[in-house]
Amino acid sequence: MNRLTLILLFVLLSFYSVFPQSPSLIGPQGSILTPTAHFPADGQIRMGYSNIREPHAFIKWGDKTTQNHLVYTTLVFLPRLELTGLLTFAPGTHGNDGSDTYKDLAVFAQYHLLRETHRRPNLAIGLYDFHSYSYYNALFFVAGKTFTPTHTLKICTNFGYGVDWIDTHLGDTGPDKDAPVPHHLVGLFGGIELQYLDIAALLVEYDTSQLNVGIRLFLFNRVDLLLTAMEFKTFCLGISCRFSLFPANY
Repeated sequence: MNRLTLILLFVLLSFYSVFPQSPSLIGPQGSILTPTAHFPADGQIRMGYSNIREPHAFIKWGDKTTQNHLVYTTLVFLPRLELTGLLTFAPGTHGNDGSDTYKDLAVFAQYHLLRETHRRPNLAIGLYDFHSYSYYNALFFVAGKTFTPTHTLKICTNFGYGVDWIDTHLGDTGPDKDAPVPHHLVGLFGGIELQYLDIAALLVEYDTSQLNVGIRLFLFNRVDLLLTAMEFKTFCLGISCRFSLFPANY
């Protein structure tokens, strides 16, 4: 029986893989909504979809918007730089193409300054939404450290601080011309991830204004499934897939 258990455990560990560079709901490497500082693998490409429901949708217009649909692609190169392109669809708003769905394209960048060692954490800086109407606007730094208390448990911690790098302005080019545009990550944020056997992880984060929890499942060596409860009550989800331009780094 012990030998059979060891064989099954080996198969599981071979089938699943550690993915510390998992994306947040909005696309860049992160927890639920907040960024993380794990050092990325060069040449990695992530593609995914997320559904964020009210009252936590980033783009909204009165009570007509019930959810946002997000589609993104992230590329890691140099190897310290991550670039993410995010397309957000907001049904129930005046679309910029005459439809009833508003569309917003945002670009995010994150640069990794330091790689984690035994004594120092990972360290990264990021600039969110520098090409758009600033719904996801953020300028931040984030530090992260990973601990492995047992061979089955990995603990990842991340803490950072973000500021408005563009002044708050009216959404004169957005779906609601009279509404102020909110900004993302203004103040202190942080999170912790408890990962078990490289199969699943429990996430808890504070995103500068609220506490969110989630479960991340690592599937088929390439797919992440993220199930979250924003403020412990609003269900949101994300799914992503990753592959590498350099198989040796995967």
